[in-house]
Amino acid sequence: MEHQIVDLVTNWINQQEKKSILISKEEDGDLDQVLLDIEEVSIGTLEQPDPDGYVSPQSLLFRGEGTIVNNTKDPLPQDVYEIPLYGTWITQNKGTSFQIRTERGLYTIQPH
Repeated sequence: MEHQIVDLVTNWINQQEKKSILISKEEDGDLDQVLLDIEEVSIGTLEQPDPDGYVSPQSLLFRGEGTIVNNTKDPLPQDVYEIPLYGTWITQNKGTSFQIRTERGLYTIQPH
């Protein structure tokens, strides 16, 4: 099932005219946004489970150069943006955007 989300997101990105995306994360009333020039989408899996349960055992990884959208447009600390896939998650292709709802928040991906 985890590779299915990579295929869904990759296929959606490939259908867009641009390879630059805006990822918006809504969590507990907060909105965070990142602009990313996408190079690859993959699944990252922890080699050993986190004993405290703070780190998701698997994540959807977006690789590419990016910036955090705020007043200063700071660069991402690494060339990767991670969507933790805790427990149950749902995807929805909305045509001009793609949404991933996890137990922790709603991620909306759209071309930029």
